[in-house]
Amino acid sequence: MKQQTNSAMWVLVLIGFAATSWVANHIYDWKNNVSPYQANVPTQFYAGMDKFLSNVSWMTLVQWQADDLRMKSADAGEKLYQKLNALTNLDPLFIDAYLDGALSLAASHPDQAVKLLEKAMRTGATESNWKIPFYAGQIRLMNSKDPDAAINYLEMARKIPDVPNYIESTILRARCLKVNDEPVESAKIWYEYYAHIEGPDAHSLRATAAAQITEYTDAALADLDTQLKAATDADKRAKLEADKAAVMKISKDVTGDAPVAPTSQPAI
Repeated sequence: MKQQTNSAMWVLVLIGFAATSWVANHIYDWKNNVSPYQANVPTQFYAGMDKFLSNVSWMTLVQWQADDLRMKSADAGEKLYQKLNALTNLDPLFIDAYLDGALSLAASHPDQAVKLLEKAMRTGATESNWKIPFYAGQIRLMNSKDPDAAINYLEMARKIPDVPNYIESTILRARCLKVNDEPVESAKIWYEYYAHIEGPDAHSLRATAAAQITEYTDAALADLDTQLKAATDADKRAKLEADKAAVMKISKDVTGDAPVAPTSQPAI
């Protein structure tokens, strides 16, 4: 009797396992129809075990990170990257793990932070999540001091739907850093953007751009005047005069949109 009971139990277990496997595969196919890019993501476990294990790994990782960083381990960053890599192998679509992990790594290990974000990009998640390439661009800009690489990622983010307006100003900032924030070139970079602003937010965007342009043109004119006073070479003077004329034209064009500094009121 006991043997029959055990046999029946194993039959039920096998039927249950077969049923859950069928349901898991059916849900997997349905998910890929809803979000086709997810079909590119490798799956290590079925029936939800990958999600379960990744969540457990995430919770233990948070605790480990707090303890290890508090001890200021010399190789804490490398350990963190390896743990995040293993976690995202379990759940390649765990977007918060990529984003939060990259931010944690950015200051000490920017290359690995970007490597983690590039792993997220390979899943196809960037089709709907602009933050992934944006974070990569910011890390390359602020931590790696590599505006060329930053611009590539930021341009990628700009093409994604629902991207916020400040992506554009971040790209402009990267382009200015690429020319070492030189006032004349930076003013031209911002003016090129200013001249092509369209859409419902055009007024506020033009005002913001005009304020930035004014800062650069003021600095450029002051610098050009100083250089002109010292310049004796005819070719150099001609170049400086041409730059000054271009900057003055830009300044004049944006004057109507640039915010006016408040004037002090006489005491009553």
